[in-house]
Amino acid sequence: MREETVYHYTTLETLFHIINQSTVNSLTLRATHVDFLNDFTEHTIAVGLLKKELISYDNTLSNDSKNFSKTLNDKRMSFFRNEEIDELYPHIISFSECGDSLPMWNTYADKSKGIALGFDKSLLAELNEDYRLEKCEYDSSRYEEYLKQNIQKLHESTEVDSYSIGFTQDFDSSILQDHFKYLPILKDKGYAYEKECRLIIPNKISELSSLKFQVTDSIYKPYKEIEFPFECLTEIILGPCLSLEKMKTSLNLILNQKGKKLSLNKKNGKILLKQSEIPYRNV
Repeated sequence: MREETVYHYTTLETLFHIINQSTVNSLTLRATHVDFLNDFTEHTIAVGLLKKELISYDNTLSNDSKNFSKTLNDKRMSFFRNEEIDELYPHIISFSECGDSLPMWNTYADKSKGIALGFDKSLLAELNEDYRLEKCEYDSSRYEEYLKQNIQKLHESTEVDSYSIGFTQDFDSSILQDHFKYLPILKDKGYAYEKECRLIIPNKISELSSLKFQVTDSIYKPYKEIEFPFECLTEIILGPCLSLEKMKTSLNLILNQKGKKLSLNKKNGKILLKQSEIPYRNV
C-alpha cells in the first residue's frame, strides 16, 4: 500500500451508487453523524477522561473543592461535546491507511465481497478549509498529558449548579482547542487494527437543512453528502472473494460512462485496479 493513499472500504452496491450518481468531474461520499458510527464510545472517550481528571483534581483540594465527585455526572459532562457550536456533532468519512486488511474486508466490505476505494491523501487534505483529515488515536496518553497541564485552569473555570455546567467569565476558551481536537479522533484501542484516518466535517447550524437521513436498524441515521473531485479516486482494490477477471470488464464499462478508465498497472490519468493479496474464501 502506498503511504500517500488512504482507503474507504465499502460494498459493490455502494460503489455502483457512487459512480452512477457521479459526474465527469466529481463524485460524492456520505459523511456519517459521529453519534451513529460503529463504536458506541465515539465522541465520549475524551469527555470521560476529562471528567475523571476534574474529579481527581477536585478530590486533592480542601478549601477550593467543588464537590465534583457528586455533581459531575455524564449528562452534565455532555456540555464539553457541544460548547462550541461549529463542533456540534461533526460528520465523519472514515478511511484506513491499510488497503488490504482481512478484518476490514469482513467488517466493512460485505464479508470480503466488496471493494476498497483508494483516495489521494493530499487532495483530501486540501478539499475544504473547514474540513480536517486526521489520524485516529488509540492511545490516550497525549490527551491525558494535555489534561494534566491544564487541569487547574479547567477546574478553576468550571462551574456546576443543580441544573447545568458552565465556565467563569474570565475563562480562556482557547484552552479547549486540544479537547475539541481529540474529541472526534480518540478511539478505543480495540479498533487500532483499523489504522483509521477521518475526514471531519463540522456540523454548522447554518447547514442543518442540508442533512439527509437513512432508515437503518429502526433509526433515522443522519448524514451529509460530500462532493470530491473525481481525481481524488486513484485506486480500486477488489476484496478477496471477488474475481479480477470478471470485475475488470464490468467496472471498465461503468467507469467509461463517466469518461474514466481503469489500468492494471499504475498510469497517469487512470484508476488502478488491483486484487486483494489475502488468500481467503468465505465458506
